[in-house]
Amino acid sequence: MGSLALQIIQLQDLCGYWRHILDLSVIKHLFTGPLLKAHQDVFAESSLNGFIVFGKACWHEARKNIAVLTFS
Repeated sequence: MGSLALQIIQLQDLCGYWRHILDLSVIKHLFTGPLLKAHQDVFAESSLNGFIVFGKACWHEARKNIAVLTFS
């Protein structure tokens, strides 16, 4: 995972597709794209409801950012 210190908890008893949990509040400062840069604190809330309200464009930006962070 490069030089990022991401807090990832490995889950042994779940299926192969979902073996990790990523704490978005820890990496919220890394969401620096044009749509999410001003809304990083939404990832520190107790639910993702506030994030869901932003719509598909923000979801895609977040998903792309997470993919870059976890697979680089």
